[in-house]
Amino acid sequence: MNKSNDNNWTLEYYLWDHDLLNDCSMDYNNARYSNAVFNAMRYIESKARTKAGANPSDNGQALFEKVFSQDGGLLNIPFCKSSSEKRGFVDILKGMYGFHRNPKSHHNTEQISKEKAFKIICYLDYISQVIDTAQPRN
Repeated sequence: MNKSNDNNWTLEYYLWDHDLLNDCSMDYNNARYSNAVFNAMRYIESKARTKAGANPSDNGQALFEKVFSQDGGLLNIPFCKSSSEKRGFVDILKGMYGFHRNPKSHHNTEQISKEKAFKIICYLDYISQVIDTAQPRN
C-alpha cells in the first residue's frame, strides 16, 4: 500500500462486514477517527452479545468472557482447537475493548490518525468474521 496516497485508507474497499462499515464509516469519512473506532468496538460488542443471546446488560470485557471463555462460554469458535487458542481470542477481544473503546468512554482522548483508525477497524472486521463462525457450545 502506498502510504502517500490518502485514497488507500478507504474502508468501503476493504471491509467485508457491511454492518460494521455502516456503524463507523460516517465518523471515519468525516475525520472523527476516535469516534469511528469507538463505534466499531461497540458493533463488535453488540454482535457478540446478539450471536450468543446474552443479556442486553452484559457488556465489555465481562461479556467477552461470558460468551467466548474456554470454560463454559456460550459460543465456541470451531477453528480454535486448543485452550490457549480459545484463551487468546478472549484476550484479544478484552484487550481491544480495554485499549480502544474504554478510553473514549471514560475520558476525552486525543484524536487518532486516519491510518491508525483504518488498521484498527480492519482488524475488527476480521474479528467480526471470526464471530460469524461461532457456534453454540454443546
